Amino acid sequence: MFFYKLRMAAVGVAGILFLAVTGAWGSDESTPSIQVFGVGSYQFGQIVSGQYTFATDGQLHHYWTQQGSVMVGAEAKDDDGLSVCLAGQGTVSFPYSLPSDGSAFGYLYLSERYDWEIHEADATYALGDPKAPYLSFTGGFFPFKYNPDGRNFGDYLFRINPYPQYLPTQFDCPYQNLLGFHLSSMLFPAEGTGMSSSLISSLRQDLLLTSEMYLWPLRDFSLSYLVGCKVFNFADIGGGIMGDRMFSVNTDLTSPSNPSGFIFAGTKVMARAAVDFKAFLPDWKNSFGENDLRLYSEACWNGLKNYPVPDSLGGTPDPFYPGYNDLKRRLPVLIGFNVPTFGALDVLSGEAEWWDDNFANSYWGVYPNGGGYNEFPNPWPINDQVSNHLEPYAGPWHWSIYGKKTLLKHLKIIGQVARDHTILATTLTGTSNGDPEEAMDGKGNWGWMAKFEYGF
Repeated sequence: MFFYKLRMAAVGVAGILFLAVTGAWGSDESTPSIQVFGVGSYQFGQIVSGQYTFATDGQLHHYWTQQGSVMVGAEAKDDDGLSVCLAGQGTVSFPYSLPSDGSAFGYLYLSERYDWEIHEADATYALGDPKAPYLSFTGGFFPFKYNPDGRNFGDYLFRINPYPQYLPTQFDCPYQNLLGFHLSSMLFPAEGTGMSSSLISSLRQDLLLTSEMYLWPLRDFSLSYLVGCKVFNFADIGGGIMGDRMFSVNTDLTSPSNPSGFIFAGTKVMARAAVDFKAFLPDWKNSFGENDLRLYSEACWNGLKNYPVPDSLGGTPDPFYPGYNDLKRRLPVLIGFNVPTFGALDVLSGEAEWWDDNFANSYWGVYPNGGGYNEFPNPWPINDQVSNHLEPYAGPWHWSIYGKKTLLKHLKIIGQVARDHTILATTLTGTSNGDPEEAMDGKGNWGWMAKFEYGF
């Protein structure tokens, strides 16, 4: 109830701010341009083969999932570089709803779930060309994506948690919504401006100060710096670093006195690269689609600090908690390729991800038994003392095939087949009310999703 009231208050404040700013513009001689936009969608699919901790036999077979959503917003801009955007979104979904087996968790799965939330509420001031400003400053709640190629995996810097490691994915949502401030610069905004060089056609830098909204402990601030550039008009390279929870609002929560030494804060480093092979086929340039023939990759060192194996059993290492002592196990790596469709589709991408996490992909070690908070950033051990994964574990490789087609300018048809990091939710809200384990962690697990989306 508290977070519901907080969201509603935030919506109200953002609305008042939007009306106040646009009202102030309206009192000036120059009236801003106001654009109303919206998106409605229906998505559905199946986990053809999967796992759910609280199912009767722990297995999912052709489990159907669906949701409908609508997003409506407005953006006001003036000629001086100031813009304000406000958008809200409502979703109705049908979480895990297999018949209750009499367990204590059965009551969680009995009905549909409604979510009402802010999609975007921010203000931006930009300097320079409105289409390619050399400097812009944004404050508020906004979606952010730095890897333009990733369709399912990637954008790890803002999507993965270091201690404990936690990386959920969501169909057709390869970005993160952030609360805070964003300073961005484009030093060579060059196509059509005459400012590019033969080596670097664009150089972008981003500095972000953001507040933790999703995972306990809440409200800590993280500082991130990213840089990216286009080289020789065919390569796109970039990197970034984040001080995750660098500025704690309560050090007793962020850095608890833990015998194992684990704390929630950590440093993450990201590198990415992409090559557009169309540049080497100039005679065929007009035959390919805009996204065809792009090879891309991203890696993220998720928490640079190693922690030793805790001696929790009188000098004998506890096999349930082998420690965060191997950086290779905190290194998700994405590689993807856009298959040429010669304009038949907007994009058809195949992605593979290697992430050899020695713990379950879960935050339930912090939410013990789905209830109150654990003061330590413990991982969630599942099943046995060897793999800490549900058995039979499929290994560190995940994959995804994604396609999208736009019809009549406004209608999009999107589909995906994947073994990714989907984590099933329940009718209650919050990370502690989902499954402790991702739904397709087992051998032979996979699923598919489709979506019809109309925007204006």
